[in-house]
Amino acid sequence: MPPLPPILFLGGKGGVGKTTLSAALALALAEQGEKVLLLSTDPAHSLADLLEQPLGDRPVEVRPGLFVRELDPEVARRQYLEQVQENIQQFTQPEFLQEAERQIELAGQHPGVMESALFEALCRTLDEIDAWDRIIVDTAPTGHTLHLLTLPASMRAWTEALLSRHGQGQGGPEQARWDRARTVLEQRRALFERSRERLQAPATTAFLLVANDDRLSVLEAERARQTLEQADVAIPCLFINRAEAGTDDLHQRLQARFPGQRLHPIEASKPPPLGLNGLQALSRQLAGVLCLKE
Repeated sequence: MPPLPPILFLGGKGGVGKTTLSAALALALAEQGEKVLLLSTDPAHSLADLLEQPLGDRPVEVRPGLFVRELDPEVARRQYLEQVQENIQQFTQPEFLQEAERQIELAGQHPGVMESALFEALCRTLDEIDAWDRIIVDTAPTGHTLHLLTLPASMRAWTEALLSRHGQGQGGPEQARWDRARTVLEQRRALFERSRERLQAPATTAFLLVANDDRLSVLEAERARQTLEQADVAIPCLFINRAEAGTDDLHQRLQARFPGQRLHPIEASKPPPLGLNGLQALSRQLAGVLCLKE
């Protein structure tokens, strides 16, 4: 199998085991000497439960070379709104400021703001790729993830429309205010553009799909694969997690559903692994199937 790129997303239907596989893969790479950031965007905070230790919105080193961070949706939303409010205070004319802040407060309760805030936090983390050998992103269920992956284009279009709608000012304080606003918008547009380019560069990013051998998770994996391929996102393999030993027809049956896709059955662990020590066997199994360096 070709070497894995520095940014890896693991995604699939809720409950298929992507958090467990993300943690096991991160552990395998850290034990081979890499500096790894394992990042969770799942609001359920299941990574802390799996590792049996408290985690937060800042990277915590849980093993030598293995750092773990859980993006906190509420923290991301609050920081996002604070940034918007700060920009509004700089750029809005005083007579409109109170109403603008009221509208921001109302908009802050919309679910889309939470997704935008999480995505911006993710983009800023990916912008720090030079600080890590590998970033592994344990994502929320596939539908949420695919929406996040489409946000750069929609947010870029929105920013461009806003910039084009406001021409040059008439000089003076109004011109200076708009120039500052333009700078902020263009910085955000550049951030999202870099993220889009990273997501669509096979040498930089890959998406590892996870499914179980059941109808619903396979159907969701099929839909995810189709959407990701349309978005030019690389999918080096599909993990069939919790595969039962001795199921001889599993690979053949699923290969017909995913033609041309590299499949990796991962045997079920009984009991399910808990804690870093409990992940060791699965970590070694992943190192083997992915041909990671020894």
